[in-house]
Amino acid sequence: MFLLLMVPFPGRVHNLIAGPLQRLATTGSVVLLEAVGASVSQEGNVVMLGEKTPMAVAEACSGLRMLTAFIIVAAFIAYMVRRPRWQKGLLLASSIPVAVVCNIVRIFVTGLLMLHVSSEVGEKFFHDFAGLVMMPAAVLLLFGELWLMDKIVVSETGTTPSATKPLTVRPSDCPTVRLSDRPTGLSDG
Repeated sequence: MFLLLMVPFPGRVHNLIAGPLQRLATTGSVVLLEAVGASVSQEGNVVMLGEKTPMAVAEACSGLRMLTAFIIVAAFIAYMVRRPRWQKGLLLASSIPVAVVCNIVRIFVTGLLMLHVSSEVGEKFFHDFAGLVMMPAAVLLLFGELWLMDKIVVSETGTTPSATKPLTVRPSDCPTVRLSDRPTGLSDG
């Protein structure tokens, strides 16, 4: 799988995936900006912040490269954890929405900075800081998913894995065996 993701997608496949991701990232960031009360509008893949500040969500901002990186990281985590195969598969499959959500949040925060601070600060944040923060944020979300599975998944014994406690044996719990109680040889029976 790692080798498959190392090879760049053919142009047709890249365009087939990047376009919808770009539109989803644009629309998602507009929804979040509107939810916090920002005055925004969407024209294709351009977000108009206020009435005069355009923020273009370019094809490079679609999140396709980060999506590929998130899939690789999720595959590595799934390989390293001791879980049933279905949980590993779920973790790997969830790397796709995690990547999309992280990219939408990245564009959303950039839009807020461009609105309330300046366009230069927003662009610097988007290209420098946000790119570095997205991978640890995604890894934290994946580990949060593993923690959540621990809390809600019922094991074969009927308890959640987090509810099971290690067995503690105290010396007073053990029966006392005297040497005279032990069998001394084979019985005739």
